[in-house]
Amino acid sequence: MSSIRSKLVTFTLLLGLIVYSSTAAVSYYLSLQKVGEEKAKQLAGIQEQASLNIATVFEQAEKIALLLSENNDLLNEVTGRGADALQEWSRVESIETNLFRMNLTFTPIIESIQLSEKSGNVYVSANPYFLTSDEWRTLNFFRLPQFYEAMAGRSEAWLPPPVFPSTGTVGRLSDQDVVFKDRFVYIKHLTNNIAVTITVNYRSMQSLIAGDSVFRYELQPVLPSNPPAKGEGTARFGLAVVASSEDSEGTRMTANNRQALLIAVLALMLSTFAAALLFVRGLMQPIAEIKRQIEDVKKFDTVSSVLNYRAGRIRPLSFRVKIFVFLAVVYVAGASVLFTINYAYASRLIKHNLEQYYTEYVVQSGKWMEATLRSSEQVLNTVVSDSKLQHFFTAAGSTDEMRNEFKKFFSYRHVLSKNINYINLYDSRGELLFSTVNSFLNEGSIQTRNVYPSLQQTSGETIYVNENKDPFGDHVITAAKKIYDSGSSPRIIGYYMFAVNERELEIMNNSFGLSSLDFLVTESNGTVIYSKNKELVGKPWPNYWTVTGGASAITEQKIDGRNTVVMHEEMNKTNWSFISVIDSAETFRGAKDVLLVNGFALLAVLLTLFVLIYFMSRRIARPMLELNRHIRVVMDNKFEKTTVPVFAEKDEIGELAAHIRAMIHKIQEQMHYIYDVEVRNREIQLDYKKAELSSLLQQISPHFLYNTLETIRWMSMEMTNGENKVTRIIRALSVYLRSGVHAGTRMVTVKEELAHVRAYLYIQQIRLGGKLQIKWAVEDGLEQVPIVRFVLQPIVENALMHGIDGKETQAYLLIRIVKKDGKLVIGVTDNGAGIEPERLEAIHANLKDDSAGESVGLRNISRRLSLLYGDEAYLRIESVIGRWTRVSLALPLKRNEENGQMEQTAASHE
Repeated sequence: MSSIRSKLVTFTLLLGLIVYSSTAAVSYYLSLQKVGEEKAKQLAGIQEQASLNIATVFEQAEKIALLLSENNDLLNEVTGRGADALQEWSRVESIETNLFRMNLTFTPIIESIQLSEKSGNVYVSANPYFLTSDEWRTLNFFRLPQFYEAMAGRSEAWLPPPVFPSTGTVGRLSDQDVVFKDRFVYIKHLTNNIAVTITVNYRSMQSLIAGDSVFRYELQPVLPSNPPAKGEGTARFGLAVVASSEDSEGTRMTANNRQALLIAVLALMLSTFAAALLFVRGLMQPIAEIKRQIEDVKKFDTVSSVLNYRAGRIRPLSFRVKIFVFLAVVYVAGASVLFTINYAYASRLIKHNLEQYYTEYVVQSGKWMEATLRSSEQVLNTVVSDSKLQHFFTAAGSTDEMRNEFKKFFSYRHVLSKNINYINLYDSRGELLFSTVNSFLNEGSIQTRNVYPSLQQTSGETIYVNENKDPFGDHVITAAKKIYDSGSSPRIIGYYMFAVNERELEIMNNSFGLSSLDFLVTESNGTVIYSKNKELVGKPWPNYWTVTGGASAITEQKIDGRNTVVMHEEMNKTNWSFISVIDSAETFRGAKDVLLVNGFALLAVLLTLFVLIYFMSRRIARPMLELNRHIRVVMDNKFEKTTVPVFAEKDEIGELAAHIRAMIHKIQEQMHYIYDVEVRNREIQLDYKKAELSSLLQQISPHFLYNTLETIRWMSMEMTNGENKVTRIIRALSVYLRSGVHAGTRMVTVKEELAHVRAYLYIQQIRLGGKLQIKWAVEDGLEQVPIVRFVLQPIVENALMHGIDGKETQAYLLIRIVKKDGKLVIGVTDNGAGIEPERLEAIHANLKDDSAGESVGLRNISRRLSLLYGDEAYLRIESVIGRWTRVSLALPLKRNEENGQMEQTAASHE
């Protein structure tokens, strides 16, 4: 039989396993998904910043092509021809020297610059390719059909690798493979007959963005936009930057979280099992209460007690509510624990990822800033290294002529940057030779500028100085460099200086999803060069030394009353500090989203769980509530015509219902029995009244006879001075007659009935002399058992009259009273003449026939026993002719005692 205890414990564990495992899985995957979303946003931000750095390189290649297209002298030199071989060689050398100087500035990313003429000439600056002139001529743009197809209808284009299939033989790379394989190729028509081809090794560009971090970058060729569109990052160049993360610490945190979830689920299962055992023990209390009520009913002795008993009502909702509350509390607590574990994991991982993203973003932004400044510097270096420009610095000539030539070179200064305010060129003495802005405010010598003291300490490198106010009153970043003679004996032939407007750094205003993110660029003394907060620019940042003085690049600081996370990166080229500040709360932004998502998930789980628990608790409690309802119906109907149905459940409820059903049937049987007994008692009392009336008619005042016999007995004792046979006979007769005085009493004890029979037999022994011997066999402890009055004496009298009288030999009479099988058995045996079988059958028939004239005494006894005990009592006669006769009575002890108690109750009422 499956008990309700085992059912509930099993159900609790199974549902717990489902709830805990599903909660852990749902919460884990929701947290992991949210962490992944945040990671994807971070990777997108990193990719965007890295793309800006890579795009700078491609833009430099485009600037080289633009410089070439604007350099009319170089283009004329390309189309020209030498008068003789020496002049032709000198012309080619001059062209390739200019190309080499350009290429040297941008090495190693830009590998080759190639000018192709439609006539077949090729001018190359390449490193480290070793090809002959004839081999280079095979790579002339105008002789490569693949380039024509790619450039159809366009003046410029980026071709991602592979530009065309490999044509090399086994064991040897073709010339095309050597130059173009795994390279990006930029092609631009300078004129109808001249095209420039620039190759960029995109694998070498990894160094621009790679660093010592968990982020990895892969540069993947894609189809470039057609035509090239500005502002599309690296996509317009045919390159995509794909960022990924190899975070072993994050992987370890995820593995630890899975392990923690597994341990938590196992611990919750054990806790749920222990709680279920304790709960089920208390839950069975209502069933124990019902069992107690059943025991109360079983102890009742009277019908009125049973009918008036009211069972303590078990609240119909208590059983179900207890189950519901228990399951809800256990599962809600367990689910909350699992959600808390996943939330803590997600919060730590998101913060960990954000700190890494934050660090990498700052590093990439610093690289971008350096690359931006370097880009303008490199283009300007290319310009000032031009041989013709070098000539103007060293040759004595007209200043106006020099300025006109400079105007030709710098009329396209937008090539450098749209945010360059002006470019100044100075001679070797520091006097201004040329400026892209004609203003008396800018006519001072290089020695009057703030950059000069630092410039004097250099050996040809570019220096950067923050100027809060230049001569025009603008806040600019000034870059300056000494110009050396490119000849065989390097000497200072002049200076150049350009001013970059701070708007060049405004791209750093992009917070990339971090609303509180702020960037600062400071000098080595802490003076702010750039900040979103314009009030800080030009002033010392009060937190500079605290931030940059520590060993760690990322620290937590309290700035302006805010808890912040500060990251700093040193810019190698300028010795400036790139500092970013973010609110500490921002690092928990993703964690709040995780909490919100998990909160909604927990709410959905709880709602589903409550509905499931509600219906399951109703299902478990339904048999108990149904049983209680049936019991109340039975009690209200006073056990009449109603009972408890058979329950299909084979548990404690079904077993209890079966016991209650049996008890109700027993009570109903007892009620019917008591009703029948009362009816029979009334009939017996009526028969007794009739018998007593008949006895009175046959007796002459038993009281008068009793008193007269006592007077004779005392007179006889006076005559003999004591007891004698006469007095003893008289006393026995008085005892015998005294029973007649209590004729209204129906029940007497065995002791009283035996006293009456002993008095009768004493008289008979005096009458018969020594002929009659009597043997008594009465079991101990039966003297006080109540029996029906006058059942033994008529049997003894029949034995004497029909069995022993007329017998000439010794007569024996055995009177035996014992308890057997719950009955009081009375037997009277004589050794008289016996009864013939036919006669014995006639006597048994007369016992059942009230109209028969024979065996009146025995029939009277049988009638009274039947009225009192029904079929539970019997009178039996056995005989062997010529040997013995035995008359036996059997009375049920329990009913006998009940009749005795009823007799006493009736007597007390009378």
